[in-house]
Amino acid sequence: MAGRGQWAGASAMVAAIALGACSNSGSDGGTTTTSERSVAAASAPGALQEPGTEIADGVHVQDGSALVGVAFPSLPIDAGLTDPKGWDAVVAVQGDPIEVWDAYAAELGIDDVAGAKDACIVQADRKGDGDEPYDASETQRFLTEPALDDELRLWCHARIGSTEVSMASGVVGCVRPNVSDDPCELRSGSSMFIQRARDEGGESLEGDALGTDDLRVDRAIPDGEIVPPDLQGTGPSNLPGAGERIDDGIDPYLGTSDEEWVAEAAILPDGAESAVAPAMLIDCNSGLVAVVSMPEEPADAVAAFAADDEASDIESGELGSRSWATRFFDSAGGYKLQITAVDGDEPGSSFVLATECGD
Repeated sequence: MAGRGQWAGASAMVAAIALGACSNSGSDGGTTTTSERSVAAASAPGALQEPGTEIADGVHVQDGSALVGVAFPSLPIDAGLTDPKGWDAVVAVQGDPIEVWDAYAAELGIDDVAGAKDACIVQADRKGDGDEPYDASETQRFLTEPALDDELRLWCHARIGSTEVSMASGVVGCVRPNVSDDPCELRSGSSMFIQRARDEGGESLEGDALGTDDLRVDRAIPDGEIVPPDLQGTGPSNLPGAGERIDDGIDPYLGTSDEEWVAEAAILPDGAESAVAPAMLIDCNSGLVAVVSMPEEPADAVAAFAADDEASDIESGELGSRSWATRFFDSAGGYKLQITAVDGDEPGSSFVLATECGD
């Protein structure tokens, strides 16, 4: 993930998360689940769709995972927000993340070039003080290389044609009182973000890319068996509620309009309940992904997020049998917070997707 270095400089915690139940209904001390190779995000069970459920266009939820809410329209801010280019989906990864990644790569038809070996890297704690130089190649590895000390995160990314997928397991962000403060309080999770364009099989406007591309500049992916990441030092996984920051504090840039530290648009409105712990997932300068449920229809749900002078008009439309509404806010010098709501499963309810992505 380019840009703000969400995991960089994070100090390894003394102990890994203990085994527990995968649920959390509040933000006070989230409960998480770990398997031998995964750290599941806190989630609201009623918002999760089980394996076998169709997400959209014949793509189904895979074993070891759950769809969070529903599929959302993919509405690029620079495309006018009125004509969805396809769909987006957030997936809670509950099982072995490597197996889950490979299952979705096959389901999406990109496994020939974007299996875990080619799309995933393991990231470790970046040691050093302040601006002291470090060798990134010593703090990241291919899955077929020996384990590193203090491994914190499995990161996978693939942009192939009209499909883009990002997954993080382990550290998905950290909370700092201020942008440059270290150390920070780590946040754990295991989530995937899928974006599928309407013109399936078409060429990506940005060109194909894999999560291993930067490491391949220095060396080739070695042959051999996959060495599972030994994720150490992950922190709690929280579900923010009404009146709290939608990002649980993991993106210090969110809501920084002018001199204000927290703009109202970054705060969950009354009635909002997190469906899954937020994460930094999109492969861009920022990458916030969060899903909440609200007891309002899409347009009202979007309007409930406070407007400021930089807020766009609310646009609306249809995605299959569900209606949607969306708007965006200038968040911090080139970074945009987008709020998109889609009809929920109950009349008069919505699922809301919040994403923030920079230039």
